[in-house]
Amino acid sequence: MNAFLKKYHIVMRLFSLLIAAFLWFYVIYQENPERSVTFADVPVRLIGEETLRLRDDLVRTDTETPTVDVRLSGAVSLLNLKAEDIIVRSDVSRITEPGTYTLSYDISAIDGVAVSGRTPSEITVSFDRQVTLDLPVDVVYTGELHESLIADTAIVDPVTVRITGIESEISSARYAQVTVDASSLASSFSGDLSYTVVDEEGEELSDNTYEKLDDTVHVEIPVYRERELPLKVELLYGNAALPSNSILTLSRDTVSVYGDIATVDALTELKIDTIDLSVQLGDFEKIYTLSLPDGVYLKDSANDTVTVHVGFVDLEVRQIVVTDIRIENIPVRYSVSADTSEVYVTVRGSKEMLDGLISGDISLVADLTDVKLINGMQTVPAKVRLRDNVSTLGVFGEYTIVINSGKLSNMPIFS
Repeated sequence: MNAFLKKYHIVMRLFSLLIAAFLWFYVIYQENPERSVTFADVPVRLIGEETLRLRDDLVRTDTETPTVDVRLSGAVSLLNLKAEDIIVRSDVSRITEPGTYTLSYDISAIDGVAVSGRTPSEITVSFDRQVTLDLPVDVVYTGELHESLIADTAIVDPVTVRITGIESEISSARYAQVTVDASSLASSFSGDLSYTVVDEEGEELSDNTYEKLDDTVHVEIPVYRERELPLKVELLYGNAALPSNSILTLSRDTVSVYGDIATVDALTELKIDTIDLSVQLGDFEKIYTLSLPDGVYLKDSANDTVTVHVGFVDLEVRQIVVTDIRIENIPVRYSVSADTSEVYVTVRGSKEMLDGLISGDISLVADLTDVKLINGMQTVPAKVRLRDNVSTLGVFGEYTIVINSGKLSNMPIFS
């Protein structure tokens, strides 16, 4: 009996639940009473945003889409909605200037459902102008270049780059800064580099405030070797000019140059000139413009000359009257005599040697070996001949004498 009663109670309970559910569905779908439902954080669609961008370069600066809470009232059967079924719109197309605006909005839902509440009653949106800036490229260096190297002015392409962003956020932008580590430069550099945007004080702008329209900059940096080179003048000695009595003076001994690394590394000196002292009667002085190999340049381009002076110590130049005039190698059957009795010869030597000259130390000799003689007077070349005791004297100039020659007839020839 107890088992029967227990089973009976379970059946009755189930039957009661079915009756209650039936009554609930009847009330809801037959009587359909009204109720209210609140939908939170419904996004607001901004109508006309694209128009503002195209027409006035205005863009919204809010980081998040505005949302509102919407309360709807209506029959229970009609309130089986989701937040995405509710359309909230606000028209921004009438905005023409940057700023923050408070706007009304419209709510659309299904027929038979009324908007019974909204929070907030208005939305706030902010717009700013989208601008494009052309910024000059500036190359800056970090680290130290090797002390023997110098970097010439960097060549950049393009010379300006374009960025775009919100006017209030990028109006302080002044330069596109390319940073190069100078300590890594061992030769000339060429490559594409990124850049950062900086203000007048060199402070970086946050890279999420702008968009680069030019991603990189091509940079070329000529790197040169710098070097101090000794200046060299080669002296050719002769005519009594010796290293012991010739003094070379330069207005400067070295010059600072820079240029192609391999070319400069190959240089040991900069030669100015070769001076033949055997043809220099007296002191020599000349201003030279420095001449450099291709690809090498003066560090101080305004100072491109050097003055070279050569002076002589205990060396004098005198004109000596030579009366010892000789004729050698007179052809057979010719009679030749010197018509010139004396010639002034220019010589150079020490004062002691010049003061000690005596007759016969210097002769003037005309060698007729290769001279075609004529009857009468003719001029022939003559050379200065020095005795051994004065052979270190220097002789300057070319000399001639006048001879009188005649061909002899009926002169026997002895074999």
